[in-house]
Amino acid sequence: MKLRLPFFLAIIILSSCSENITTCENKLCTEELVSVNVKFIDSNGNPLIVKDYESKNLRTGKLLKGANAIDTTIAKGFYAVASDGNLRELNSSDKVLISAKHPATNVLKQAEFTVSGGECECHVAKIAGPDEVRF
Repeated sequence: MKLRLPFFLAIIILSSCSENITTCENKLCTEELVSVNVKFIDSNGNPLIVKDYESKNLRTGKLLKGANAIDTTIAKGFYAVASDGNLRELNSSDKVLISAKHPATNVLKQAEFTVSGGECECHVAKIAGPDEVRF
């Protein structure tokens, strides 16, 4: 009876570990941080810092964490649609909807992107979507 307990424990541990094993092929990934970005501009083509920016994965209905202004002093008007921080929240061709309001007029603008990611990918990548959104 004493020998059966370790055997059953080993079976339980091995079977629970198999759920976490991925079927990803081995690949070498760089350590750079990649993001898919969009630039908001006003009617004159000037960069615009927007209000209430959101980036939502339409497949899951969840907001992508960390998707926000890149750096308003260096890259004014640039916002992350998705980044490598969202890699596991994405599949190979997820639709992502971004939305933001003009800071003075509160006019809402939206744009849709197709972004790739996933557990087996090294980095996120833009498949489709605009480079700029003009108010």
